[in-house]
Amino acid sequence: MRRGGVTNGWKLPLNWHKLGIFSRQGGGKSNPPWPWPRNMAERPTHRCSPSAAGRVRWGFFRPPPRGTRVRWAGLFASLTAVGILVTALVIWLGRTPPPPPPGDFPAAGLPNAPGLVSVYWLQQLLQHAAQPASQPRPATYAQPEFVVVEASWATLADATDYRRGHVPGAIHVNTDAFETGSPTWRLKSLPELQQVIGDLGIPPQATVIVYSEQLIAAARIWWILSYAGVQDVRLLDGDMRTWRAAGLPIETTIQYRPPVEFVAPGRTEWLIETAELRQRLLPSNSPPSPASPNPAPTSNFQTTPAAGQGRATQPSETQQLWDVRSWAEYTGARSGYSYLDARGRIPTATWLGDADDSSGVYKRSDGRLQAPAQVYAAWQAQAGWSPTEQADHAAPVVFYCGGGWRSSVAFFYAWLAGIPNLRNYSDGWGGWSTHYQPDPQAYGSTPGYRQVPTGNPVATGLPDDNENAVIVPERTP
Repeated sequence: MRRGGVTNGWKLPLNWHKLGIFSRQGGGKSNPPWPWPRNMAERPTHRCSPSAAGRVRWGFFRPPPRGTRVRWAGLFASLTAVGILVTALVIWLGRTPPPPPPGDFPAAGLPNAPGLVSVYWLQQLLQHAAQPASQPRPATYAQPEFVVVEASWATLADATDYRRGHVPGAIHVNTDAFETGSPTWRLKSLPELQQVIGDLGIPPQATVIVYSEQLIAAARIWWILSYAGVQDVRLLDGDMRTWRAAGLPIETTIQYRPPVEFVAPGRTEWLIETAELRQRLLPSNSPPSPASPNPAPTSNFQTTPAAGQGRATQPSETQQLWDVRSWAEYTGARSGYSYLDARGRIPTATWLGDADDSSGVYKRSDGRLQAPAQVYAAWQAQAGWSPTEQADHAAPVVFYCGGGWRSSVAFFYAWLAGIPNLRNYSDGWGGWSTHYQPDPQAYGSTPGYRQVPTGNPVATGLPDDNENAVIVPERTP
């Protein structure tokens, strides 16, 4: 068989010998292992020349000439190369999501949009602090100093997220410092909160940027600092995943700030206590009649409700009460907490969806916060309530969960929209339903404490127009 010009169906020369896959039987110097003309005279003058018609022609999708054998080593090398390319393609497709767009305020257009800042805004603030003469001051930053706070439910020794790497200059804040501890986990008094904040080195006139791996922890600290009197508190749109994805610097140095004296008026209008909530719910001139509870079937407890199924008739002239716990907690299938036995909800409360990070309603899987418009659309679909349409409502808008964490997330989103008269019922379902009385003989979920009903009305099951409630009598110790 005469060797000739090798072309494929695309009229392109293809040198199989360079891949090292095929060779002539015998090989060696007398029979080179490549099907190429021995001299240029044997080569056609043009790829389309008729003189090439009788020559051996096989292309990329044609078999090699007869009498060839496979070089297994070359074939293995070629397949390995293909495997490497496929692996690289898979890795590229599964790469880290691209960083968020370089906007300063993800909630732009809302009345309190500066309260939610991007990682780029925070980086510009850090650069301005390092080089104030050459780096511009970020928009809306007007305070004399700033503090970056990483929040989590952990002591500094156990704060693995913080120790792995944090925003440069950030201090760690343990959420336990603001609560009364086991078994109640209630919010401390305003003077106690201000003392804790001063000990952390946070002055009231500072701008504070809060972030956390848990949105509910970040929102909780955002709300507490604002309630206690810090003038300018903001949430970071994202966590350390967002910060790393943007390629921004990270440090592992443990940061401390010297204590300061914290003197400032608190935003006491942001908090509603149990006594006031009960007064609004049960006016003294028209106490409700005790009724038998109307629990829903167990199967209804474990399913996700249809849109609007968690709506209850609310006394809009006195308040709007929104429950942001899980559906199982709202209907009374479970309490939601290992240290709380009582189940149910506050009568007339409407379920607004679960505000926990795991629900995905408020926090995205990449660490960033959901767009406010998307959250408001979820509220509208579930409860028929849109904060952008009712921003002028005069009645208090009250959010509650089990103990003030998840309700702080919903409060923050409503605050972005400029809702007036917002309230956070920080004691939540635990404070509404249960007293903890010391008892050395008590065991169960709260050893050393006996759980006693408060006597406040409780509703269970699916809501209806006539919210059934039962007043649980308060037991005498």
